[in-house]
Amino acid sequence: MPATASKPSLNSKLSARSYTTARKDLLEASLRHLEDAAEMYDSLSRSAPWATIQCFDAALSAIREPEYIAVDVLAAVEGVLSSAPAGEGR
Repeated sequence: MPATASKPSLNSKLSARSYTTARKDLLEASLRHLEDAAEMYDSLSRSAPWATIQCFDAALSAIREPEYIAVDVLAAVEGVLSSAPAGEGR
């Protein structure tokens, strides 16, 4: 998900924390940090056995419904399990 799209979602879910009185901590407030983290996760996801699940619909500029994301997660997990050698993964 693009960092610019995650910030509003992240901000709406933040609650009071014991370590800061600010609404966001230093990392949450840094768009650059969020972009760097997203880039690193994208890089890691290109290595087996990782699978990338698209949670953001770019055409709609919105986060996909959890039910649709869950279907994609299940399909990815089933793909990994079905390709595991007999006796592994189940």
